[in-house]
Amino acid sequence: VFVSTWQDNMGTSIMMMKGTYDDATKTLTMKGECTDPVRGKMAIRQTLKFVDEKTQVMEMYGTPEGGKEMKSMEMKMVKK
Repeated sequence: VFVSTWQDNMGTSIMMMKGTYDDATKTLTMKGECTDPVRGKMAIRQTLKFVDEKTQVMEMYGTPEGGKEMKSMEMKMVKK
């Protein structure tokens, strides 16, 4: 089990997530909850795909209570 935290200036709390790594797809998938200042509690899903030795892609999705999942962020990280 992998554990992650996330904090930024768009919220007021630390988000904690837990998940597992799938060796076949080279993807770490984690889930957690956070409190959105506007929408209240929100389920969070984050994926981190290891594309190759120099490239990683992180995607974050949020699902507000009673709502649909939406992509909120994508970051592509490339090592020089």
